[in-house]
Amino acid sequence: MTAAKAKTPFTTDDILAIMVAFQEGPIREIFVRNNEGYAETDRTADGFHNFRDGAAEAGITPEQYWSVLFGKHRRALSSFIRTGRAHKPVYRLIKDMIVYLHMLNAYLIEQGKYSLHDIQSDKDEG
Repeated sequence: MTAAKAKTPFTTDDILAIMVAFQEGPIREIFVRNNEGYAETDRTADGFHNFRDGAAEAGITPEQYWSVLFGKHRRALSSFIRTGRAHKPVYRLIKDMIVYLHMLNAYLIEQGKYSLHDIQSDKDEG
């Protein structure tokens, strides 16, 4: 498999366009597909059922369970960065990691750690 090489450096607008396309397409599709699968399998409307159930089985918190799942992808991505090889396309690892980060964010909001308003109004000024 050969990687596509950029002919010129990406501009900020180029990078933003990739981020938007990634967010609006594959990321949403992965979440919807996975969430429907969990709901159909587990017969629950709880979008975090798999995290809560997996955590309970392992005797850890849902946040710790999330960390285990996310860590698997992080280690695979780190391995790719070191070796140039991955067990599946790297863009899939990245998509999965983004979905996991969004899931953690939503879980922390559900748990009252902060609110969606906090995120939307954050100016991130340092």
